[in-house]
Amino acid sequence: MDNAGFDSRSRNGSVGQSSDDIRLEMNRVPSVDQTLSDKDKRNLPPYLSDKSTLNLATERRRSSKYEILVGNVQLVVHGFFTGDKKRTRVLLWICAAVFAVAWVVYLGFANAHNIQTAIPLDIITGFVIFCIAYYLVKKYFGKAIYKKCFKPLGAAIDRYWKVLKWILLALVLTSLGLILYFIVGKDRPKNLISVAGTVVIVLFCFVTSTNPAKDFPCYKNFRNELILWLLEDNELFMKAYISLNQPYDSSVGTVNSIPTNKVKWRPVLWGLSIQLIFGLLVLRWEPGYEAFSWMSNQIKVFLEYAAVGSEFVFGELYQNHPFVFEAIPQAIFFSACISILYHVGIVQQVILKLGWLMEITLGTTAVESLNATANIFISSVEAAVIIKDFLPRLTYSELHAVLCGGFATVAGVVMAIYISYGAPPEHVLSAAIMSAPAALALAKLSVPETEESRTKSGGIELEKPASRNVMEAASNGAVATITLIGHVCVNLIAFLGLLSFVNAILNYIGLAVGCNGLSFPFICSYVLRPLAFILGVSWEDSGVVAELMGTKIFINEFIAYFTMNEYYLAGKISDRSRAIATYVLCGFGSFGDIGINVGVFGAFAPTRRSELSGMGLRALVMGNLAGFLTACIAGMLYQGDELYVGGLTEAIRDNRTICGVNA
Repeated sequence: MDNAGFDSRSRNGSVGQSSDDIRLEMNRVPSVDQTLSDKDKRNLPPYLSDKSTLNLATERRRSSKYEILVGNVQLVVHGFFTGDKKRTRVLLWICAAVFAVAWVVYLGFANAHNIQTAIPLDIITGFVIFCIAYYLVKKYFGKAIYKKCFKPLGAAIDRYWKVLKWILLALVLTSLGLILYFIVGKDRPKNLISVAGTVVIVLFCFVTSTNPAKDFPCYKNFRNELILWLLEDNELFMKAYISLNQPYDSSVGTVNSIPTNKVKWRPVLWGLSIQLIFGLLVLRWEPGYEAFSWMSNQIKVFLEYAAVGSEFVFGELYQNHPFVFEAIPQAIFFSACISILYHVGIVQQVILKLGWLMEITLGTTAVESLNATANIFISSVEAAVIIKDFLPRLTYSELHAVLCGGFATVAGVVMAIYISYGAPPEHVLSAAIMSAPAALALAKLSVPETEESRTKSGGIELEKPASRNVMEAASNGAVATITLIGHVCVNLIAFLGLLSFVNAILNYIGLAVGCNGLSFPFICSYVLRPLAFILGVSWEDSGVVAELMGTKIFINEFIAYFTMNEYYLAGKISDRSRAIATYVLCGFGSFGDIGINVGVFGAFAPTRRSELSGMGLRALVMGNLAGFLTACIAGMLYQGDELYVGGLTEAIRDNRTICGVNA
């Protein structure tokens, strides 16, 4: 007799199942249609219409009464907030209105209690209201305003530009003359030395430009003939020219594509104008100076909150090692805060707006302007990530401007380290901002644009942060400083050791001929002394500042700032000289930084590595000159006296004699 339980076929004629098939069949979850009756389906709320939620509801039927009650509450709350988008939007507006009313009430009580204490709250509130108003006006009326106001205005300017440009030029020159006489030269004639420094820097960039001026054919022909003669049979000069200028075509034996267009002065003039206007607001307008000083002091106080973490990790005696246990923790703390601001979108908006301002004033492309402004807040490596998709398509001039911006400016984290070294925070902050337009101005003067840009305005969007919440953003920002901290520490150890070794060799060479105390700082103090003097430093302090300049260029900017603070506390440089030196030293302008920036940009644009390597030295020189140009503006407008530590009016100097010359 056949046993139905062991029949190889089922009643409908299908093949018998194996043990694995039977196990899968037993573990299979019933579908919604099999578990819910028609009445249960009709009683479910509308936001539980998808199949996965129905399955969850089905599982709830098998749970205890307590679990069913909790589940019902969860489903109702979830459906109330997410079931209807319109309802969710209304709830958000209600919450925002309640918060706004509560904030206004709190602000009123704060001002009634102490108006001086409430000033920062008033400023923040006013700024937030301005941003909200700007956003709403742009969203709902932006296109109409542009169509009815800005577009006709732009067309009228284009129509009469041939006449307007001369009127504007006359106004600019007149304003510049009045500023130089009444603000710079009338009360402080010595400040006019910085004006001469500005002229020297601009002329140097113009003379060494890769694009000879069309207005001066004699100069162009002489320069080109000299270049061809030097490169004809001299490999050394050929390599030097390649590193400073455009590529050399060895197969033809001539300079490859010498440009024929003249230098465009719009970026140069606007870059200098933005620097001068910002300098007037910060250094000569008393309310602006007080506001900027207050802001910089708040940043300094804000960085001191990192001491809580330092004391917890390193103990109460962490201040015995200020660099490792104070400066570095402040950089970590500041990086975490910048990462939070980047996560919520504040940094992106600031970068985009400042980049837009430089784009419409200097006439630079969106990529150049965005990179220059991004370098104020983030490092050149992170700025390269923002524009990485555009790097292979940049023209030679745009690539040079991007590289120059990385050498001329510093990131917010590095500013924190400079301030921890004792640099005046108001000058560090203003130097970082003012160097951005200066870098674009000198980059466009040194390597003018001769090609058609392939990056359109408004075509750049900043990437959204990878962090999912504020805590993750803070953690990512803190961890991201590990590379920077390692780079700073190992470079300080290596370069300080190398500097000590070089000084020992130079001292031995000097002793062999009876010259005691010969060293690298001593050589820099005399070779670069005229340059420091025309920047606005007094002749008495120019040797010390020249030494700091040499330390920054040939060794490391961190060592230069650390040494500057030591010299200031020892009374070797005045307040004015320290302020100007702060602008001079601000930037990644050492020879070691060439490899870092070229390597980073070359990794994102492998096809442009040869061009990046060739322009590295020129971009480094222009980046340092941008800092020197910013120092000239500060030297023109700075009102501080030649006061030294202790209130002395003359420098406290030792009577050392080096090679028969007073130190």
